[in-house]
Amino acid sequence: MIWLFFKIRINGLDQLIPHRQRIAAVDTAAGSGGIAAAAQSAGMTKKDTERVINAAIDVITQSLIAGEKVQLSGFGTFETRDRQERTGCNPHNSQPIRIAATRVPAFKPSKALKDSVAK
Repeated sequence: MIWLFFKIRINGLDQLIPHRQRIAAVDTAAGSGGIAAAAQSAGMTKKDTERVINAAIDVITQSLIAGEKVQLSGFGTFETRDRQERTGCNPHNSQPIRIAATRVPAFKPSKALKDSVAK
């Protein structure tokens, strides 16, 4: 079993998070091409890169489930937001329906990321 440690900021505190790697496919917009590009950039194998990305996603997911913010410096902040109960409209028959309150994940990009994309 391989253990990874991630330095992330949760609720304003830097923490090293140990995480056991899982072996699963990463579903990204770029597909396996994104894994290959990240592996080449980092000088790692595709398999190791996939494990690191999966582990990072797991850490972020578990933190969000616990209601914690996850800040990745220079990239952005992942957090959860509460949506209140509201009334919607059924598109099939135009009858009002109740939409239950829920908690949803949200991402706020950093200024550095916004500036990079705007160029």
